[in-house]
Amino acid sequence: MKVKRFFAALLALCTVAVLSSCSGHPSDSNIRIAIDAVPYTFDPQLASNRCEQAVVRNTFEGLMRINSDGEAVCGACSDYTVSDDRLTYTFTLRDGLKWSNGDDCTADDFVFGLRRAVDPLTKAPDAHLLDSIKNASAIMSGKMNTSSLGVSADGNRVIIVLERADSNLLHALSCAVAMPCNEQFFDSTGGRYGMAPEDTLYNGSFKLSKWSSSSLSLVRNSRYNGPFEAVGAGAVISFGATSYERIKGLSSNLYDIAIIDTQGVNEALSSGLSVERFTSTCWSLIYNSDDSFLSRDGVIRSLSATVGDGYKSMIPVGFEQCTGFVAEGLTVGSCSYGANDGLTPFSGDINAAKAAVKQAIKAHKSTPTLTVTYVDTDGMQMVASQIASSWQQNFGITVNLSAVPLDAIGTAVSAGEYQIAIYPVTADDGRVLSVFSSPAMSGIADLTADVSRLTGSADPRTVIDTVKAAEQTAVKSGLIVPIMSSGLCCAYTDRVKNLCFDMHQGTFDIYNTWA
Repeated sequence: MKVKRFFAALLALCTVAVLSSCSGHPSDSNIRIAIDAVPYTFDPQLASNRCEQAVVRNTFEGLMRINSDGEAVCGACSDYTVSDDRLTYTFTLRDGLKWSNGDDCTADDFVFGLRRAVDPLTKAPDAHLLDSIKNASAIMSGKMNTSSLGVSADGNRVIIVLERADSNLLHALSCAVAMPCNEQFFDSTGGRYGMAPEDTLYNGSFKLSKWSSSSLSLVRNSRYNGPFEAVGAGAVISFGATSYERIKGLSSNLYDIAIIDTQGVNEALSSGLSVERFTSTCWSLIYNSDDSFLSRDGVIRSLSATVGDGYKSMIPVGFEQCTGFVAEGLTVGSCSYGANDGLTPFSGDINAAKAAVKQAIKAHKSTPTLTVTYVDTDGMQMVASQIASSWQQNFGITVNLSAVPLDAIGTAVSAGEYQIAIYPVTADDGRVLSVFSSPAMSGIADLTADVSRLTGSADPRTVIDTVKAAEQTAVKSGLIVPIMSSGLCCAYTDRVKNLCFDMHQGTFDIYNTWA
């Protein structure tokens, strides 16, 4: 089946491969990309998966844009000012902004887009990125009308008023959820906006020209007049292939760029491919402190003290051992959180741990059976089994293993229907502070109270220092045990020039890329 799909993709893209190889000049080249998610909409306010986000990033342009250094710079605006109290931002739009159909792209379009984003009827998955804007939270909860949002148009200026200072605002305004939307065109689509190339307007470097069940095509947007003008003819983005097929496609000149699983990193590197890593998830042991046995004095810390080192040799290919539970690729504003090397792990006395568990079993009046829940993916069972074996040897208790799909472990933890889990601690929006609102963090909430008091006005360095201190306290407590990290990998051939891969959002900007 893999071979059939691979050659079907090869047949579908061979024409593009021939055309793009005819000339080395950037303007003649198409970038061929294989991605790991199937798109369902290109309505920016609704974009959620990686393919949708990547296409929106290249076909729309917000007030701000992320450059190759990961900094928020002027996109559709030519400049902006910030009031002394940092509550009012005024963006002046670039002259001559156009939609892909030739209509003017105006300040009103940005206002309408932001209002759509926070409208509870839209159900925008990333609306929370805009919650610092005045009245945004009240609108999202249905208490106020969208017209009360702190956003207005004044000629060619967009004015945004905040409820609180927000160091993340400029970065948020570069995200899909903050893209402009032409209200008249939106209404004319009768609910099909973003569902087909002809039912969408674009103001970015490219526009969508074709969209099938297995691929889509982007072409240069001739109406775009900004500093991020496309140098290539366009892009073909394919989806549906496995990570294995995507790596083989890179090696056989079927693709130029591909998103691959972490398990495929070694194969990609051995094939001479370049790989960019985006560490977004730290898999950690978490405990349900409401469980009748685990809640007994000293039990959780005793389990943490006897995890042992055996699992380290079982960590699957593509995963790496980690010492913290906040991934280095997550962001604070436009800054990466950074490496968590050097955290001191919990190291309780094994004899004391055995005594504490023995006392807890006596008080429990029966020998408990523990269950470790983990995600059913290659190699994860070996890690869980090694940890369970250490507990069985040290305490003489039965430890069962339960493999579940990724979405099921999130549901179980949110409902409190688990005992112990090897849980992927991450943040869907890529922001460090979102980690601490996860249900998985409820057991260590007291230890991370300083983080919960941080606001959007906090200096990024202050946020990072506070989070690192809380992370160290939590890890040393033994209430959470970091096991291994994983994330996204972007592999590409040596033909690719000037790829701008956003380590924060896990997408790429190809306006200046060719192969």
